[in-house]
Amino acid sequence: MSNGNPSVALETLPGAVQGGASALRENLRLAYAALWPIPAFAVLYFIISRLLWAFVPHHVPYSIPLAFLSALMFLFAYGVIFIFRRIWVYIRHENPKSPTLQLARDLKEVFANRAALLNFAVIYPAFILFMFTFTELKGNIPLINPYGWDATFAHLDKALFAGHDPWRLLEPLLGNAYVTFIINFVYNFWFFLFLGSLISVAISRTITQADVRYLLSFMLAWSIGGSLLATLFSSAGPAFYGRLGLSPDVYAPLMNKLHAFNQVLPVWALEKQDALWSLFEMKRVELGGMSAFPSMHNAQATLMALYAWKLGRKLGWAATIYAGFIMTGSVWLGWHYAVDAMAGIAIAWGLWMLSGPLAAAIMKRPAMRRYRAVLRALARA
Repeated sequence: MSNGNPSVALETLPGAVQGGASALRENLRLAYAALWPIPAFAVLYFIISRLLWAFVPHHVPYSIPLAFLSALMFLFAYGVIFIFRRIWVYIRHENPKSPTLQLARDLKEVFANRAALLNFAVIYPAFILFMFTFTELKGNIPLINPYGWDATFAHLDKALFAGHDPWRLLEPLLGNAYVTFIINFVYNFWFFLFLGSLISVAISRTITQADVRYLLSFMLAWSIGGSLLATLFSSAGPAFYGRLGLSPDVYAPLMNKLHAFNQVLPVWALEKQDALWSLFEMKRVELGGMSAFPSMHNAQATLMALYAWKLGRKLGWAATIYAGFIMTGSVWLGWHYAVDAMAGIAIAWGLWMLSGPLAAAIMKRPAMRRYRAVLRALARA
């Protein structure tokens, strides 16, 4: 066992085969020894935020009860994805006699699998702490550095697109209520895919190099891009251009179009934008506040696509096409400048490349090899 050889005899892994509190403690100890960079990164991120608040005494804290509810909501979102995914499998392949009973058995299998629960015990708390810290930091960006880059990004967009606002170039393709509704629906589904992809890793029965790389690149992208760069280049986004007092409001025609489409079919982005502005005026951070540059929607969609290519060609193509929808929707729905999307994609790609060698080094550690042997034993037990 000490040589890190993954082909370990099962009798040398008592915690993998037997139950009991001592076995559970040993397995958890091994899980943290193998995966410690993930929770360590989340804890470091949290500590840095606490130190930052010493210099921002009037920051708005994120509600602990609300954070707890958010953690439950994340699980609910994953549950929705799991149920729809299993129903799709039943329809396409399995055709069980009783889909309801089969779904109950599938859910029971997830919660009863000790390998999945062991991964979950390490990764999910780290994810919750990380997102708690991110949301609080994002909501306080204008207190740390007031919005001041929107006009610059608007001018940069025009310079990059030969004097045209990018949304106007999209108008011939997207400029009707029905297409806008579809774009908005696809854009909103990002939330479920984002949570679903991360929680799927957390409840996996194993842990692969691609999984570790995805988790590392996610944390790096959201902390560096979504916190550090978002604060340095503080901006709210096209939907809020006029509300920030910037004149002339070059995005008023786009927002007027979206409001007109909303009279035909719902454009949910408008309701969310109004809610974010109201919370901003009330100095509350429940929804994480407004931040345009870089676009973390595009960054995360890019990370999901890069991860998907590691899982399979078809999934990779599907995730890449979806990332294209996110880039288009982020501009058309007034959430982001085109440069926000470009920056988000570039940051995600760069940090995915950086995380590759880091993930490889983590996977080669003896603790990780021993842990993976335990997971295999637990999955078979």
